[in-house]
Amino acid sequence: MAELGQTSDPTALVPGSLDSIDSAIAQWKKRAATADQASTSLNALPAPVGWSGAGADGFARHRKNAAARWERLSHAFTSAASALDEYRTALRAAQKRAGRAIDLWEEARQETAAALAPRSGTIAPIVTADPGAALRTQAKQVLADARSSVSRTASSAAAAIRAAADEPDLSAKAWDVLSDASLTPREALDALAGVSGDELARLLKARPDLAGLLQQADPHDVAPWWKSLDAPQRDALIHAAPAVIGNLEGVAYGDRDTANRIDLANQLAAAEAALTKAQEPLPWWALFGGAGVVDAHNQDVADAQAQVDALKNILGAAKTPKGGEGHYLISLTDDRPPLAAVAVGDLDTADSVTYAVPGMGTTTAGMRGWTDAAAAIQAQQSAVDPGHSHAVVAWIGYETPPIPGQGGLDVLDTKKAEAGAVKLEAALGGFTASRGSSPASLNVVAHSYGTTTASIALTAAGTHVDSFVSVGSAGLPSSIDSASDIHADAVYAGQARNVIPGLEDGQGDQWAWTGRDFGNHPVNPVDPSFGAHTFGTDSGTGGTAVTDHGTHTDGGSGYLDPGTESLNNVALATTGQGDHVSAYVPKGLTPLQQGLVDGATSGPYY
Repeated sequence: MAELGQTSDPTALVPGSLDSIDSAIAQWKKRAATADQASTSLNALPAPVGWSGAGADGFARHRKNAAARWERLSHAFTSAASALDEYRTALRAAQKRAGRAIDLWEEARQETAAALAPRSGTIAPIVTADPGAALRTQAKQVLADARSSVSRTASSAAAAIRAAADEPDLSAKAWDVLSDASLTPREALDALAGVSGDELARLLKARPDLAGLLQQADPHDVAPWWKSLDAPQRDALIHAAPAVIGNLEGVAYGDRDTANRIDLANQLAAAEAALTKAQEPLPWWALFGGAGVVDAHNQDVADAQAQVDALKNILGAAKTPKGGEGHYLISLTDDRPPLAAVAVGDLDTADSVTYAVPGMGTTTAGMRGWTDAAAAIQAQQSAVDPGHSHAVVAWIGYETPPIPGQGGLDVLDTKKAEAGAVKLEAALGGFTASRGSSPASLNVVAHSYGTTTASIALTAAGTHVDSFVSVGSAGLPSSIDSASDIHADAVYAGQARNVIPGLEDGQGDQWAWTGRDFGNHPVNPVDPSFGAHTFGTDSGTGGTAVTDHGTHTDGGSGYLDPGTESLNNVALATTGQGDHVSAYVPKGLTPLQQGLVDGATSGPYY
C-alpha cells in the first residue's frame, strides 16, 4: 500500500474496487433469494399421498428442519450483502478523503519548495520553520482517519461473510444466536450456554458484540451460567474474549486469572510495539516546529514507556513467589495506566476474603508494592487464624488522586472516591455472586484516601461486609458520620500520631490529617463520636509502632509492614478477633507542635 508523497491515486492509498464489491453484493443477494425460495417451497411441500402416522410425522419434521436451514442461509447471505454494502459506502468515502489528503500533501510540498527556493538576485533563504509541516500533519491525519474508518467497516463485513461462508458448519442453535440482534444480556447467557465450545469461538468472531453484551449481565445470573458451561465452552470464551471474561463479575476467579494473563500478554506486546514506534527519531523537517514538537515527542515516549512499565509491574505482581501463596490476576483494564487487581490466595475457595483498597498516589506502576501489602495481610491473617484459609485482594481498581504537590489537590475532594466506590461496590457484589451457596467471610481494609472510597461503597444499597478496617484515614464524607452508616458487622479504625509534613517525618502520620482538615471529607473514624472499634498503631505494644503515613517504609514502620502493631490488629479485626486488638492511645502533641501552640497563645517575645 502506497503512502503520501508516493502516488497521486487515492485508490493506491486506500485500495479497493467499488465495481468488484458491487458484483459481490449482487452474488450474495442472488444466493439469499435462492435460499429464501427453497425455504418457501419446502414449507409448502405436502406429505406424499398415502403417508400417515409415524412416516408422515417424520417427513413433516424433516421438511421443517430443512426449510429452517435454508431460511438461516438466506439470513446469512442477506447479512453478508448488507455488510458489503456498508463497506462499499465506507470505502467510497475513504477514497474521497484520501484524495483530499493527496491535495493537502501537494499544497505542503509547494509551500516548502517556495520557502526554500532562491529569489531573484539573492541567495537561498535561511528557513527556520517548515511552512508545509502543518499541512503534512493534517494530510496524514486525514488519511489515517480514512483508513481507520474503512478498516472497521471491512472487519464487520469480513465477519459477516465468514459467518455466511461457515454457516453450514454451525448448528441450528448457534445460528439462532448469530442471527438474533435483539438478545438481552440474560438471553445471551442462555443462548451461549447451548452452543458447543468449537462453535463458540467462531460465533464470537462473527458476533463480537455478544461478548460486550455479557458485560451487562447481572453477576447473580453470570455465576450459575458460568458453572453450567463445560470445559470446552469456558476455554472458548476465555480465548475468544479474554478482556471481557477476565473482568466479568460472577465468573470463577481462576478462570478470570487465565483470561487476564492472555489479555496482559496481548496488551504488553501492543504497548512495547507502541513504545518502539514512539522512540523513532523525528523527521528532520519536524525539528523546524521548535521546542514544542520535541517536547511533545519526548512526552509520547515517556507515556509509552510508563504504560509498558505498568504492565510489566502487573506481570511481576501476578507471579506467584516460590513457596508462597498463589497469585491470581483477577481484573485488568486497558486504561493508561491500566487498573488491575491481584489476589493473594484462592478467591474461589478461601474461607475468608479481604479487599485491600489503596489511597493517594497508588497506581499499577506500584502494583508489586500493593500486592506485597496484601501478601503481608494474608500472611498475618493465616498466623492469627490458622484454622481457616485466607485470600487478600490487592485492588487497584480505581484511579487514585496524586499525593499533594505531585500532580494536584484531588485528594481533598471526593470525586475520585465516588467514582472508585462504584467500581468497588461492583467487585464486592461480584464476589458474593461468584461464591453463591458457598459464601466466605468478606472484609475490606482501606488506607488513606482508600478509606474515603471504601466508606462510600459500603453505604450503597445491597453492599455488606463482615468487617471494615480503616488505617491512616484521609477522612470520610460528612454524610458518613457514624459507624452505623457503614454496611458492616464491625467497623475498626487505627491512626498513628499526626505530625507535620516535612518537619516531623518519621515520627508519625504526616498526611492523613491534611485530608480530613482541608478536604471535603472531614470525618475522622478514630473520633469517639464516630463509634468505630479503635485500635493501636503506635502504642508500643503488640508490634513495631507506625511512624509514617505509608503502608510500607524502608524501616518497616508502615501501616501494613510485617511486625507492626497495625498489621497485627488489621489481621485480628478481619478474622473475627476484634476483641483482641491493642487499644488506641492518642499520643497528643509532639514537642514541636506544643511549642508552636505555646508560641501562638503566648504571643511574640521582644
